[in-house]
Amino acid sequence: MVIDGQESKAYTSIVGHSLRFSPDSQRVAYAVHHDEKSFAVVDGQERKSYDSITGNSLIFSPDSKRIAYVAAVGKKGCVVLDGHEGKLYDGFGQSTLRFSPDGKRVM
Repeated sequence: MVIDGQESKAYTSIVGHSLRFSPDSQRVAYAVHHDEKSFAVVDGQERKSYDSITGNSLIFSPDSKRIAYVAAVGKKGCVVLDGHEGKLYDGFGQSTLRFSPDGKRVM
């Protein structure tokens, strides 16, 4: 990934439709596949690896301070909010995550 002329570490592949800029355009996130795992790269920092990450699920809060996405653990999925895993569920719909207008909750 090359952002503002800065080249990131090379990965096996970038998850399709995962590149996201925060509302204030100061932060960037995307998901990658590497060594048979997937993880988010947020502001150039690699996050915890998972079996997969739904690329179009990455979202920033309206104030650009928080990030959330859907990650797969085996056959279940969870919401990862600011690096913290939520409860595991049997499935998630596509593009279903939303932050509340004040950025305090993920719906």
